[in-house]
Amino acid sequence: MKKLIILLLVFGVALTGCKFFSKGNTELARNNAKLDSMLKTEQVAHDKEIEQMKKESQAKIDSIQASCQSQLNRYYIIVGAFKVPGNADSYLKQMTGKGYPAKIVNLRDFQMVSVNAFSSVREALNQLGNFRNEVNKDAWIYVR
Repeated sequence: MKKLIILLLVFGVALTGCKFFSKGNTELARNNAKLDSMLKTEQVAHDKEIEQMKKESQAKIDSIQASCQSQLNRYYIIVGAFKVPGNADSYLKQMTGKGYPAKIVNLRDFQMVSVNAFSSVREALNQLGNFRNEVNKDAWIYVR
């Protein structure tokens, strides 16, 4: 009988202990799931922040490159000069539609449409004849 009581006590303690440990395991699993969820949320927020920083950095780089490019390209081939901004915009669309890297260059009250820009006068002079034949016979070079 003593053996039976001892055996029952051992089983009772063992079963109670197992429930205690299994309860701890479910709480541990629940806490791990919460931590994983929080970590994923933080990772998504961090990725968005990095993406935003990349976009801002690229915008700054593009701005700097455009500024440097405009300083390097001082010789513009001009195919039209307009006092009315709408006319310049319309002509600019025509030129970009034909595939030229056209842009508007402002000079006092005029908006000039440039079909290309060069860093040296020699390059500009070499191309001037082509633009006079293809675009406007009165094309000329503007030096900024």
